[in-house]
Amino acid sequence: MRLVNRSRIFNVQFRIFKLMSQSLVVNAGEIKWDTPVIIEHSPQELIIEIGENTSVTFLELVSRGQYLSHKRILKAAPHSKVRFIRLQVLPTTSELEESLISYVEKGAMVDCFSLHFGGFSVQSTIQQIGLGAQATCNTTLLAYARNEQQMQFNFSHHYQKQKGLGEIIAKGIADDRAKLGFHGIIRMDQTASGTDSSLKQAILNISPDTKVSSTPELKIDTNDVKASHGASIVNLNDSDLFYMQSRGIPIDDLRRMLTRGFLKTAITPLSDLPEVLKKIYTFI
Repeated sequence: MRLVNRSRIFNVQFRIFKLMSQSLVVNAGEIKWDTPVIIEHSPQELIIEIGENTSVTFLELVSRGQYLSHKRILKAAPHSKVRFIRLQVLPTTSELEESLISYVEKGAMVDCFSLHFGGFSVQSTIQQIGLGAQATCNTTLLAYARNEQQMQFNFSHHYQKQKGLGEIIAKGIADDRAKLGFHGIIRMDQTASGTDSSLKQAILNISPDTKVSSTPELKIDTNDVKASHGASIVNLNDSDLFYMQSRGIPIDDLRRMLTRGFLKTAITPLSDLPEVLKKIYTFI
């Protein structure tokens, strides 16, 4: 695996457990939020351990390979702050199966951005587990499925202690003959009183030939919590496109405007990373 920090040497430690597995440890007190640590050519399994009172952003670019199986495990120590951005732009013939699990301790925060614009077949599972009190879990998922792409995403937040916080935002665009599925769950244990979390799923369907699904769930085992969920599928038909084209907007520009406008609000939290946003916009 190659880990690059473009501004200075970053104080991290590597531990190689086996050929296809690596561990990355960020020492307590490290601060690197505005300039991401870049992970390239990463292994099949990667464990990232974040020390106490640490603030760090990671950017992982997934752009090469034919048959990929990736597992990512994040361990956020108390009062740490982690932003993990995974940008997937594989060739349209690639197949990807991936899982991300984060363990969020007391007072820690993990913001996970999972952005998918490539691949032929994508199976993705994201789980965030609030282990400690006042753990914050945020998950943002963006997917653009087109041509014959098949994408299925399962994502969940599981709060085990009191006063957890967070939200899941999943936005997808389906075009041509693509298949796109969302399944989101928020779970709150009996010991998670005072927790506040929401789940929002939205799909913009541009073509009548796509197959899309969006299923949100709440599993609440305690009182005195705030939990909400919602799912929407907006179908844009040919007459809508024709109407907008009649106003002089070329079809390619129109599609770009629609996709960027639909996805833009979800990536606003990355506005402090203009180079990352610039890279994202090249794919939508």
